[in-house]
Amino acid sequence: MKTSPKIFVALPVIDELDFLPNTINCILNQSYQNYTIYVIVNQADSWWENINKKEICLRNKATIEWLYSLNNDKIKIIDKSSRGKGWSDKEAGVGIARKTVMDNIIKFADNDDYIVSMDADTSFNYDYFENIIKAFVENKKAVGLSVPYYHKLTGNNKA
Repeated sequence: MKTSPKIFVALPVIDELDFLPNTINCILNQSYQNYTIYVIVNQADSWWENINKKEICLRNKATIEWLYSLNNDKIKIIDKSSRGKGWSDKEAGVGIARKTVMDNIIKFADNDDYIVSMDADTSFNYDYFENIIKAFVENKKAVGLSVPYYHKLTGNNKA
């Protein structure tokens, strides 16, 4: 019998290599350790042939290589960016990425587990997952939850 629910992190990624290490580090340093991270690195496949998008493709490739270099069993990688594996132009976007990663998670999650969908450029405290579990325990009828997270300010924000 399972003693505590598992958290499945759904993390769509596109051109996020500058930010993703911080987000992954925030997750790996959580006080609540019963989790798995599903990272979907994605883009339209046609971008490989588009001179204006080729750099994004190469950074996505570097992102996948970096994720594999972590050699961490808690991180599952879904490659929808390598040549021949990306989306068609018609279906590309964060919506299909979130759906695909959640469809993968549902294959492994139990009814009492939680899916936490987040962005690849967010930061949060070490007790973020604990607080999510606590909120559901305290609100037994809740089926969803919106928990604040923060995007790092770059100083390039236009007012």
